[in-house]
Amino acid sequence: MALSLHPAPYDARRTKRRASQWPLGLSVLVMALANAALWYAIYALTHGIFALDVRFFAGL
Repeated sequence: MALSLHPAPYDARRTKRRASQWPLGLSVLVMALANAALWYAIYALTHGIFALDVRFFAGL
């Protein structure tokens, strides 16, 4: 039987631990809500749901 004189290579990887996924899920939820708010604002502006007074634009 041949024995190696070299030790096993050092493994610098950390021990396995459960990855926490909730920050990613929270950021996806926040961005989905922001996206919905943005599209609702665009829809509301283009369909006249927000009643804008014409006098507001007279000063521009």
